[in-house]
Amino acid sequence: MSVSITKKEAYIALIGNPNVGKTTLFNALTGLQQKTGNFAGVTVEKKFGKFTVEDKGSKYHCQILDLPGTYSLSASAPDEMIAIDSLMGRWQEGRPDLILAIVDASNLERNLYLISQLLECHLPLILALNMYDLAQKKGIEIHLETLAQTLHCPVVPVVANKRKGLEKLRNTIVQTLQSPSSPPYSIRFPENIENALSELDEYLQQNLNCKLSRAEIVRLLIDPDSYLKQRLEQQLDEDFQKFWENLLPKYQIQPEELLTLEPELRYQWAQNLISQCTQIHPQTHPPLSEKVDKILTHPFWGLGVFLIVMGLVFQSIFQWATPLMDWLDAQISLLSSWISTLLPSGPLQSLIVDGVIAGIGSVIVFLPQIVILFMFISILEDCGYMARAAFLMDKLMSWAGISGHSFVPMLSSFACAVPGIMATRTIENRRDRFTTILIAPLMSCSARLPVYVIMIATFIPPIYLWNGWISLQSLTLFAMYLLGICVALPVAWVLKKTLLKGKTPPFIMEMPSYKIPDYRTVGMQMYKSAKSFLLRAGSIILAMSVLIWACTYFPRSSQIDQLYHQKQIQLKQKFHTQRKQLLKHHFPHLSLQQIQTNPTFTNLYQQLPQPLPPKNSTTYQTLLNQHGPTFSLAYEFKQLENKYNQKIKELENQKNAAHLKNSFLGRAGQFLAPAFQPLGWDWKITMATLASFPAREVIISTLGIIYQLGADVDEGSQNLRQAMQNDRYPNGKPVFSALVALSIMVFFALCCQCMATLAIITKETGSFYWAALAFVYMTTLAYLAALVVYQGGTLWGF
Repeated sequence: MSVSITKKEAYIALIGNPNVGKTTLFNALTGLQQKTGNFAGVTVEKKFGKFTVEDKGSKYHCQILDLPGTYSLSASAPDEMIAIDSLMGRWQEGRPDLILAIVDASNLERNLYLISQLLECHLPLILALNMYDLAQKKGIEIHLETLAQTLHCPVVPVVANKRKGLEKLRNTIVQTLQSPSSPPYSIRFPENIENALSELDEYLQQNLNCKLSRAEIVRLLIDPDSYLKQRLEQQLDEDFQKFWENLLPKYQIQPEELLTLEPELRYQWAQNLISQCTQIHPQTHPPLSEKVDKILTHPFWGLGVFLIVMGLVFQSIFQWATPLMDWLDAQISLLSSWISTLLPSGPLQSLIVDGVIAGIGSVIVFLPQIVILFMFISILEDCGYMARAAFLMDKLMSWAGISGHSFVPMLSSFACAVPGIMATRTIENRRDRFTTILIAPLMSCSARLPVYVIMIATFIPPIYLWNGWISLQSLTLFAMYLLGICVALPVAWVLKKTLLKGKTPPFIMEMPSYKIPDYRTVGMQMYKSAKSFLLRAGSIILAMSVLIWACTYFPRSSQIDQLYHQKQIQLKQKFHTQRKQLLKHHFPHLSLQQIQTNPTFTNLYQQLPQPLPPKNSTTYQTLLNQHGPTFSLAYEFKQLENKYNQKIKELENQKNAAHLKNSFLGRAGQFLAPAFQPLGWDWKITMATLASFPAREVIISTLGIIYQLGADVDEGSQNLRQAMQNDRYPNGKPVFSALVALSIMVFFALCCQCMATLAIITKETGSFYWAALAFVYMTTLAYLAALVVYQGGTLWGF
């Protein structure tokens, strides 16, 4: 007998304190059926998931919203209003059908504060007691039935990271959706405050034509600077302000009294509830977690462990990801080469190879670093160590207005600012998060290293100091890395005093229970981070890559093409004449066509080793004895061909250099050269720096093109170093010097020359304004610092 199933839709809000396993439960319920976005008007990420529950003929397709972790529904900024606005249905999804509240079963008292506020939202509620196994290990016995009866809502014990209790939770969700009922609120204030709440409720119903929940009314009365109050003041006229000014005095209420009374009542309620519903069995030995905490939070030993852990993270991003990045880069190069063989030379080939493929490659190459970083972040968060690390670092960073949470993103930015900025998602406070995002690019990332290497190796003398313990070159490299740190903290201080000014919340860090990380949660975090970067930042990077390509390719001068085409024809004619002369010398009776069709000659010619062996080598003498004059001709033909190919390559490099100088970017470099002259730069350095704004390391290949060496040079190229050393102004003065090199390095150390970084700032902040601010302030700072270095060094006679 078949049973008909009624399909229904349900919208669920998942909410809880930070570090209670909310994300683990979200992933366990939804799997890969997730999507992300941003709440309108704010920068907090919106995470939705889908799952299906079924029971007794009813099937619910549930959409669940993972709300940001919060300790309270109190809100003083738009970002902090997300939770209460979502619960009250002020987003496009409407009012939830159900609140799924998750708490740490081993720390109920602190979690119940938020639960007492959720009970005032007039919505069906399910309480999920997560980490139930840890509570049992701590000797905490929870009477589930008593707790459910007291709260008037279902209570389900779960262990989200082990997927225990999920089936019962799904069944409870179905049952609650089938018979929804809102639990009564638990906290009653003194009579005068309750009367004020009632009058405020009536006034708003009459003037707004809508009924607010008790949770909103309480927040409006108790939080003097709440964002909810600011929003209502914008909607209502001056009468609301007059009503508000008279309300508290009318009922003899002091604002300071409200701020202290609410936590007293809520925590007293939580303590009474715990005494009724739990029983603690004393443990004979201190829990292992306390012993571990004594080490991990110790000012000395804890810092040592922290440095080891962060060194491991930094090493993984900086070095372990390199083979994967190199492999991806090689595959992209192979793809570019293959496409180049399919398409004729011209704008279409250049657009696809140098614009589109290069743009996509610049996105994909970051993936190993992002995936590895978020693997470590997820593991450290899930096991409980991240909170300890933030606690340790807070004292070192608090003077600049940022908390210990900022340290990991800043450290990660030494490898690459892109994953470092993405790592700021762990920072709950919006001002701290934005400040960290704006200073993270000041850390010297791996892309700056090629610039440092070529400038230091070429222009900083290898002098050893302190009896040979350290070289001047090593000290210079260390100074470049140190410069970013020394500048970042004062910049953070200025930002927190100006653009991101506001009350600095006290650094309250809960030490979550230690647990084994859930590999599925770690994998999901890695997957979502990679997907988010590819889909959001990738599109911006690709668009900017194509734009930069256009600036370096156009306008295309036909005169330059014709000039170098004629030179190639002349070179080819010369090559043909020289081959005839060689043939006449060795085999006067044969024509060029006859020798080229001779099987013996062609086989020998094709099998010659490359590079060619010197004439005084054993290999040369052996081949000569075996093949006689035929080998001599083949050898000299190949020698001539190699010289011809080298000359063709040099002509191609010269043509590319001429086109680059004539391009929009080249013209901009020449136009802006006077502005950068005080930094000690000529137009070539200026143009190479402009070309490197999409990515810092591009300056090396651009200098290679300018000096007619080709774009395939790297920081280790001796030819490029020699060309830079030999470059002179018309008056004979060297273009480069140690002081100019320092000026360039300081500029690159402080300037935001990375379109991937700007793209990820735009994505993480939800506005291009912050990316533009980062670009402007860092470029200005870089220019002024380079100016001080060069002009100051000149005055001192360097």
